[in-house]
Amino acid sequence: IIFTPVFKTATSLNFLNGLKKLSIYGNEDQGVTTTQKSIKQFLKGLEEYYSQSYFFRKELLHYNASIKLGLFHYSPTKKAIIGKGGMFFEGHGLRQIEEDEIGYIDTISDYLGLSPFTDQELEQWQIVLEERYYWLKEQGISFIFAMAPDKSQIYPEYYPDKINSIKVSQESRRYDQLVNYLKGKSIIPVVDLRKALLDVKEKIAAGAVPNHMLFYRTDGHWNA
Repeated sequence: IIFTPVFKTATSLNFLNGLKKLSIYGNEDQGVTTTQKSIKQFLKGLEEYYSQSYFFRKELLHYNASIKLGLFHYSPTKKAIIGKGGMFFEGHGLRQIEEDEIGYIDTISDYLGLSPFTDQELEQWQIVLEERYYWLKEQGISFIFAMAPDKSQIYPEYYPDKINSIKVSQESRRYDQLVNYLKGKSIIPVVDLRKALLDVKEKIAAGAVPNHMLFYRTDGHWNA
């Protein structure tokens, strides 16, 4: 069972034809170095092509994820964390930030206060935002900076116990750092939206408003 996909992939016509497109030969006039480089490129290309052409790839990935989720209640990807009650939280890894910009996100470290802003980064935030504030003021436009909290700040009790057992440094969280820094050193109006969400959460708990989650269970955004 284990070696059937390997054998089927290695003997498939599409795979063999794909290998023909990968060349390990360099330019003879450029010497051995180019040949060695070509071999490395060939091996890298072979690995990428093999992983994409692997037979039953989608099915194996699907069953691997299903077993981890259903049987062990464990996330098959480090980019997502499964909390209590099936609540999903963002984990860590590369993520598309804007258009073609890719960045590394580590929500857990930030939640625990392990990746605070430096003084220089906070100062840079202030400079950029105040430039926007004054430019818009010249156009007769008011500028208000609103901070949107993530799910971990509203529903931290749904985190797995192994995370909540770690001491949290709230003052070192980037959200708290930036809000406190701007309120203390800048003229920019800052709106901290956590208070509004936490107030509604308390009303839900008290039965004052209909019971509902403020964030989607398997998504990082608040609901409609």
